[in-house]
Amino acid sequence: MHPAFRFFFLSILLATALLVAFTLEPRAQTDELIPRTGSNLKADEPLLTIEAGLHSASLRSLATDDANRILVTGSIDKTVRVWDLPTGRLLGILRPPIGKGNVGMILAVAVTPDGNTIVCGGRTWESEKSKQIYFFDRESRRLLKRISGFPESITFLRFSRDGSKLAIGLAGSGGLRVYSIDRKDDRIDAAPAGDDPDYGESIRGMDFDSAGRLAVSSTDGVLRLYSSEFRRIAKQAVAKQEGPSGVRFSPDDSRIALGYFDAARVDIFSAETLRLLESPLAGTTRSRMPRLMAVDWSTDGRYLYAAGNFGQKGNNVIVRWPSDNFHAPDYVPVKWTIIRNLLALRDGSLLYGGVSGDMALIEASGREIYAKSPNLDYLTGKTFSITPDAMTVKFDFLQAGGAPATFSIESRQLELNPMPNLTLVDPILKARGIELTDWLLKSNPKLNGKTLPLRSHDQGTAYAIAPDHRSFVYGTWFYLYRFDVGGKEMWYRPIPGAVRAVNISGDGRLVVVGISDGTIRWYRMKDGRELLAFYPQSDRKRWVLWTPSGYYDASEGGDDLIGWHVNNGLDREASFYPVSRFFERFYRPEVMARVIKDVE
Repeated sequence: MHPAFRFFFLSILLATALLVAFTLEPRAQTDELIPRTGSNLKADEPLLTIEAGLHSASLRSLATDDANRILVTGSIDKTVRVWDLPTGRLLGILRPPIGKGNVGMILAVAVTPDGNTIVCGGRTWESEKSKQIYFFDRESRRLLKRISGFPESITFLRFSRDGSKLAIGLAGSGGLRVYSIDRKDDRIDAAPAGDDPDYGESIRGMDFDSAGRLAVSSTDGVLRLYSSEFRRIAKQAVAKQEGPSGVRFSPDDSRIALGYFDAARVDIFSAETLRLLESPLAGTTRSRMPRLMAVDWSTDGRYLYAAGNFGQKGNNVIVRWPSDNFHAPDYVPVKWTIIRNLLALRDGSLLYGGVSGDMALIEASGREIYAKSPNLDYLTGKTFSITPDAMTVKFDFLQAGGAPATFSIESRQLELNPMPNLTLVDPILKARGIELTDWLLKSNPKLNGKTLPLRSHDQGTAYAIAPDHRSFVYGTWFYLYRFDVGGKEMWYRPIPGAVRAVNISGDGRLVVVGISDGTIRWYRMKDGRELLAFYPQSDRKRWVLWTPSGYYDASEGGDDLIGWHVNNGLDREASFYPVSRFFERFYRPEVMARVIKDVE
């Protein structure tokens, strides 16, 4: 379809869909909850998404071509971005089909050595029982192929050194799949080349050596080694409780380094037998929950690098050991962020990506070449307060504090460094009969000494108790729950990022949540239905406020920060349209306050 006709068609589609919704918007249009199972992926349903030029949520995976010309990043914001690696300039955005909630979150990306083909996957559901990966042409950004039928979400993707094989790691007990890949022009042929279903938990790291052998780490506490024919030739038990994570062959293919999610240590194994050779320690740190989950070797083999959350003198660092003396680490300073991904490049520079959506390229000395940060993950319960009616929210643009702001839905004002407001109330964290323990960044929280039943193996990040002390709202990396005082689930919702702060209105009608994608969202307390979302851009000037159905209010330029993602079926790349293109139809500032005031 010609782009002009497609835009016209989309305009009519959105207008028709929202014409009915507008008359109902101030009140809940439906009490139906988001489905608890199923893909929730519709072929052409428009979905509102943030688009601020950078990833708007945690950067989960990055990859580069053999020549280090391009960088590919994948995020739980459901996009894949392609960058010019030397300069950091954004070259394009790949948009696979997505759905509501966390359907479509990208957890893994890989790129062929020539840089021409990009593959991505994650919570990329075709249906409840079938997950899929997508192949894109890097230059045209067209979706060329998809492979479906995977039983679990995709956690890791890795091409072999010659680009002829693709290893696919799955969540849960989904195991390992390997495909032979052959591309000719825009045709990609993929054939199964091996598999191993014998995994107890998720795959967290994979790497090929120059001969085609494959090393795989898993949270089931086993490091596995496969031949170039993908026959398992060795396995080694490792510290399961410490969360085995990133894995890398040394440049000479003689050793394998393994990092851990919950330990400030790297283990080094023989690449022939998986016999443990060394366990380099990173030294002392004052970091809370230190971890070194990302590892890589310098391309000349002189150094081993590890990164995650390891503080030195108030800053996070990349730990570096000389490969001939693992007892003498030194430290490369980086911006304070939890690093999830680390790549040592051909020229000796280091590339890292953080859980807050930021990334940077630095010299081996630590001198910054460039950094990209959306500055979104600043919300914290320490500075998160609301008025009793939840019409005004106070937050801070800096996680450490120092840049407070308030936003009023009714007055449509974003105020920086506001005057003290005695009506603002902090979250309730203590109440008789409600004692939460082992909840912060733990996956087995306890309510009054008993395990709180969660739907997934997810870590707690924030909570708030209702003013009547009869229930509480609990947030994790991917979900928002409401429980009663006995621990019975009252509702749950997938959310577009990690919960960073929670508060509840004085009358118990509304839940206000700060999320790691930089948004503050209002939910109906009785069933968790989302009502409004507010996105204050990090420039502290532009903002946009919108309803789930698309009506919005915005400051000058703020309506370019969100847009409509429109799927074009499962076998084509999606389209994106900024909401500013629909100003006359959907700009409705008068609706926003009514949405909150009329909630029952």
